[in-house]
Amino acid sequence: MNVARDPAAADWLPLLRRLTLVSPSWGVWKNASDALAGSGDIDSSGSPTDWPLVEREFESWAGERQLTPVFACRHIPGGINLIAVPSGAPLLLELSVKERKVFRGSNLFTWRDLVPLMEMDALGFRRLRAGAEGLFKLVLNGATRDGKRNVIGLRSKHVLELLRSDPSGVELAARTFGPAAPAVLRSARTAMIGDWDRPALMATNAWALGRALLHPVDLSQRAQFHFVAKQRCPVLNALLKDHRRVPADRATWLAAVTRSHERHEATGDATASSLTRR
Repeated sequence: MNVARDPAAADWLPLLRRLTLVSPSWGVWKNASDALAGSGDIDSSGSPTDWPLVEREFESWAGERQLTPVFACRHIPGGINLIAVPSGAPLLLELSVKERKVFRGSNLFTWRDLVPLMEMDALGFRRLRAGAEGLFKLVLNGATRDGKRNVIGLRSKHVLELLRSDPSGVELAARTFGPAAPAVLRSARTAMIGDWDRPALMATNAWALGRALLHPVDLSQRAQFHFVAKQRCPVLNALLKDHRRVPADRATWLAAVTRSHERHEATGDATASSLTRR
């Protein structure tokens, strides 16, 4: 799939540096390089107590660059998606902040798990170290539900390069898998040498599915998201189904988003910004 280049992506860096300064819990957990190169969004993690800080900084950043309007979507459980809709631009600018990441129905990690796995990028912002990013992407993007190799996911998410560049980070991140740590570590080591351990991936999937059954409330929230919010939310439709493309009928879509989401009136000043709740 050809991904359209985001003409505003070069402006991400000041925001990432600022968020690193104002929020000790915040950091980019995947795809930072793609976003800075102009072909992706920003996927980050952080404590919910810091989300208001992140919102204000995103709003200020967008206002300074006239990347407006700005909206906040809270329909995905465990996170917030901030989007800017620059006038005339074909793509939305998205910054997601997650309290936790779900895998096979249960929590793969929380923001607390990622804090010790973060490091400072040479460009001056906090990001997940390469081996940890590669391990999480291995199970999220590189393998199917039955443990088979997902060639497209492995290639497009640069999984093997990330794993091979930071074996120590792989081992540290494996600890977040609890009893499944030996299996996921075995799968990563096998992948790094160009082979594939399907039983190890199946065991990792089974561990996650088993944990999910122990938390029926979380399962209920996820079901509601998939069958209700995911279908009805105009923001999620644009992000997940249309790969961040602004719908052709821009005015109608913006009206629908304004009716159902928090709209930030970006001023370019993080201390003086206002938020209209819809």
